[in-house]
Formats: sequence, C-alpha cells, structure tokens
Amino acid sequence: MLQSNYAELNTPQFHKLSQDQMERLHHASLEILDRTGVCLYDQECLDVLARAGVKPVEENRVRIPPGLVEWALSVAPKRVVLGDRHGRRSMALERHNVFYGPGSDCTSVLDHRTGERRAGVLPAFLRMWKKASGSVMPCPTRRISNCGQGRG
Repeated sequence: MLQSNYAELNTPQFHKLSQDQMERLHHASLEILDRTGVCLYDQECLDVLARAGVKPVEENRVRIPPGLVEWALSVAPKRVVLGDRHGRRSMALERHNVFYGPGSDCTSVLDHRTGERRAGVLPAFLRMWKKASGSVMPCPTRRISNCGQGRG
C-alpha cells in the first residue's frame, strides 16, 4: 500500500535464533512452567492464579498449565505506551523499539562508592532521579502490583 507523507525508520534486525529454535524454546518454557513451576512471592499474583484454578503445590510454588500460559499470551496487549512526566504518550513498547534509561528499575545496583553489589534503596533512587532528570520526583512513589490484571 502506498501512503503519502509517511516515513518509516527501520532499524537493522539481528536474530540469533531461528524460528524453529524460538518455537522449541517456547515449548520448553511451557514444559518447565507446567512440570517444575515457579515460585511467586506476591500474594496478589497467587490469588489471581488461584481464581484461574492454579493452586500452589508448595507454600508459594505454582505449576502453570500450558493452556493458561497460551491464553495469557493471546490476550496480552501487543502494544503498551508509556507516558512522560507530563502525561504525554511518549514510548511505544512494541515490535523492535528499544529504549534506555538510568537503571531505576534495577533491583540490585553497583554502589559507586564501595564497588559492592547491593539492593537498590529508595534514597539512592531519588538521588539518581534528580541527577538524571534535573528535577524532583514528579509523583509520589508507590508499590506497583497488578499481576494478571491488564487483559487488553
């Protein structure tokens, strides 16, 4: 189809795995989730899975059947758009888009003062945010936990 006033910037694509290898990897992951399971430490996630008929086999380990995984993948959004601090839609997470940030989502950090790896802590995150953005935190911090809630 020919479109006027349309430009597409394509990025080079590099694939380490063939389509067959990706399918084999996917099926192996389904087998692991079904046979071995995964440990979940968030009660809300455990509750969501319990409503779907998945019960823990141990205190917090659940085995997730392949059909449930395939269903979740089929209803997951193909595109998610994040907004900037002013609420403008600015980062479309889709296809081959790649974004880099200051590492605020890292659960562990390399402490530049001691050279040691340690857990990330809120005061350090706020210092990093101020340096990276030149401003104060734009919104109050809160725990984000919506495991299994977004279905479209």
